[in-house]
Amino acid sequence: IGSGMGSLTTAAILAKEGQKVLVLERHYIAGGFTHIFKRKGFEWDVGIHYIGEVQRESSVIKKLFDYITDAKLQWADMGAIYDKIIIGKKEYDFKKGVQNFKDQITGYFPSEKEAIDAYVATVFRAIKTSQKFYMDKAMSPVLSKIIGGKMRNPFYKFSDKTTYEVLKTITNNEELIKVLTGQYGDYGLPPKQSSFVMHAAVARHYFAGGSFPIGGSSEIAKHTDTVIENAGGTILISAEVDQIIIKNKKATGVRMKD
Repeated sequence: IGSGMGSLTTAAILAKEGQKVLVLERHYIAGGFTHIFKRKGFEWDVGIHYIGEVQRESSVIKKLFDYITDAKLQWADMGAIYDKIIIGKKEYDFKKGVQNFKDQITGYFPSEKEAIDAYVATVFRAIKTSQKFYMDKAMSPVLSKIIGGKMRNPFYKFSDKTTYEVLKTITNNEELIKVLTGQYGDYGLPPKQSSFVMHAAVARHYFAGGSFPIGGSSEIAKHTDTVIENAGGTILISAEVDQIIIKNKKATGVRMKD
């Protein structure tokens, strides 16, 4: 139900495993936040701005996109500058490559070199704790009760603090904090409200730069749809589900709005 990125991914994986999948989408275009609309000859993307970690063949995200699109989806590198933070009349470029990023920001704040190094190290440390946190999710409830706490607790030390709280332990330079947290629009909450692990995940994701699907973000749904159809499945648009039919605690079908 629904044809957002999660649904399309699930459907394509099931299709790859030989299942015939029906995807029901109430909108007139499939793709969720990957879909587009057109006005006066221009094409507009509603959700995809840039995606990181797809230029490296070894990247998990790249491998997953290749898997669900039969490697038909191609990416354009956005160049050396993947983000620009503007505060008043000042502009701060984010350069791809961890060392390039640190050097560039240090150029703007020469006296804050140690803080900038510490910030990047803290981002990587927070991301490392998330690995065991998500491993715990895959364990049985009994095993999680026995050893799960040790796997989750390091993660909570970062997740239970706001982005601003963590940054304040690194530097008192408010301008630098604004610059380093300037990507908060990507995840929707300002630094004094967002969890630091959410910020760290986004910041880490783009350290190697950003990319955009060649042909526009609608190419994602287009190529995923082909994989689904090749297994005998399909995506239906303007198909709103009213309810899931449950019998004997099992889903047996859906009732449509019409």
